[in-house]
Amino acid sequence: MARALQRVSPFHPEPTLKCGQKFIYFFNRTFFSILGRAYAYRTDF
Repeated sequence: MARALQRVSPFHPEPTLKCGQKFIYFFNRTFFSILGRAYAYRTDF
């Protein structure tokens, strides 16, 4: 995974990898928080 990403982006592969991981982390956190809130909202009724 990391090697493929390094091959794609020759300029500063480490920061791009960390930025991608951070984006995926925040996306998953917000997505699952919204999903959990919607699930709790549905189970309230």
